Amino acid sequence: MRGGRILWGQIAVVFTIVLVMTWAATQWIAFRLGFQPQLGNPWFELVGLPVYYPPAFFWWWFSFDAYAPAIFV
Repeated sequence: MRGGRILWGQIAVVFTIVLVMTWAATQWIAFRLGFQPQLGNPWFELVGLPVYYPPAFFWWWFSFDAYAPAIFV
């Protein structure tokens, strides 16, 4: 194995894991906050549940951490 070779497969796996975990955190926070309208419009609905854009978690963390700190621990 050469030292200068880029391991694209591993990069793709890590990116996918980060995306899935960020999306899961977003959905968990939305669930814990009761899917309130203040969270914004969902990206789409799946089986009657709103699905939010994956990085919305970071925006909510910045906006709502002072109001619900126990959820963002």
